[in-house]
Amino acid sequence: MEAGKAALAGARWGLLVYIGPGMLDEQQAASLSQLRQAWEPGDGSGDRPQFLMRIVGGEKPVENRGISRLALQRDATQPDRWHLLTQLRNYSESKAAVSLKFSVGGQPLLQRAVSLAPGQVSGLDDEFVSAPGGLLTAEISPPDDLRADDRAAVYIPPFRPINIAVFTSRPSFENDLRPVLSANPYLRAQFVRPGAALNPAPDMAIYDAAGPPAQATFNSIYFVRGQQGKAAHPIRVTDWNSQHTATRWVRTRDVSVRNAANLSVRSTDTVLASGETHTELPQPATPLPEIPLIVAREQNRHRILIVGFDPHDSNFPQQSAFPLLIAGAVEWLTHPIEDISDSLSAGELDLPGSATRIISPSGAEVPFARNGSSLHLLALDAGLYRVIGPNRATTFAVNAPPLLPSQRITPTATESASIVGESLPYQGTYLWQWLVLLAMVALWAEWWLFYSHRVNRRAALIQHAELQSSAPPSERDTQKDDALDPNFIT
Repeated sequence: MEAGKAALAGARWGLLVYIGPGMLDEQQAASLSQLRQAWEPGDGSGDRPQFLMRIVGGEKPVENRGISRLALQRDATQPDRWHLLTQLRNYSESKAAVSLKFSVGGQPLLQRAVSLAPGQVSGLDDEFVSAPGGLLTAEISPPDDLRADDRAAVYIPPFRPINIAVFTSRPSFENDLRPVLSANPYLRAQFVRPGAALNPAPDMAIYDAAGPPAQATFNSIYFVRGQQGKAAHPIRVTDWNSQHTATRWVRTRDVSVRNAANLSVRSTDTVLASGETHTELPQPATPLPEIPLIVAREQNRHRILIVGFDPHDSNFPQQSAFPLLIAGAVEWLTHPIEDISDSLSAGELDLPGSATRIISPSGAEVPFARNGSSLHLLALDAGLYRVIGPNRATTFAVNAPPLLPSQRITPTATESASIVGESLPYQGTYLWQWLVLLAMVALWAEWWLFYSHRVNRRAALIQHAELQSSAPPSERDTQKDDALDPNFIT
């Protein structure tokens, strides 16, 4: 309708007809009301263009109940337990009773009966346990006039704890690390002696070492001890790199360390934390350079986090920042734990991460654009999409929009009228008509004055020549003499 209005802008004559089911959502209904008020189409009399509506499919109210949202949140203490939020909406003007069923991977999970008042939006909370994950499907019955929102799906990320091997021979180091690792329900820690063989291989390792090796075996965290000295002054951590995954949650300035190691920082390294140099001498004119305390390094397809102090030589284990650092480091060294899974609505979507291909539910590739660290795509089909990235593949579910068209347009008397025929307006007398008539007269006069006399003259000459060829010689001579007479006129 907006396009038709723009096409007929400023015109006194014209016709715009809408033919369709006349289904609108709340936003579209408000836009239509504004369009009618701003345009005020005419009745075809020549004042304004005529606007008509022809509703197809009847004018009865739409009976629709649908699933407008489906979201999951992982339990903080039991990672394989999920909190499920389902939102139902009754678009109809009558009370409705529906049956809501859930299934995971095709296996029945939950079922409950729900009663919805006219226009009601109801939120339902449920809990269930699922470690393997899969596709969670919600479906309401009986079906109604619009079946697009009778079914919704959301993908449950699987839960697999991260296995960590801690190599240490010092009880003090184990006592500092064990409470932090055991309190995290996503981790499974195993404390072993340095050099011990592990089968199967862990997802990552933590080392109590004098320095990082030249070649790393696993993605690892190295706690490097500095030289022990009684007169060593503590160093306060003053700067945290909030842009890096490992330290994005750490903000404290209450951490101080003793006997810090002298870390060598490469050009490809990222300094995650640094501290100020302590001195009892008067403050120098120029500030002393900060000491790097935590460094992130990537080499030979492995990630390494180097911590330049012993946790036992600091107050770090007593700070809340210590478990936050361990959690962020584990995420950077392995993979992020998906705590929330939300249903996405069909349309334009922005997804975090990178991808090389995106496959739609029909199996066709979906074009996408990279927008910084996220992906922008147009997902029009409801179903399960696959995102294939450089390192791993993920999936996400797309459902019908939360607000579907459920109102029918009610045409006004003017919009329901018949098409008014437009009479041809008086165009005036144009000069070209007289010019054409004069041109025809000129052509006829030319033909009559020149062409017709010339044809008659030629016919007479031909007839005269034939008479001469058939007459006797004496008569021909006479005729010849007559032809030479200048006073003779044919």
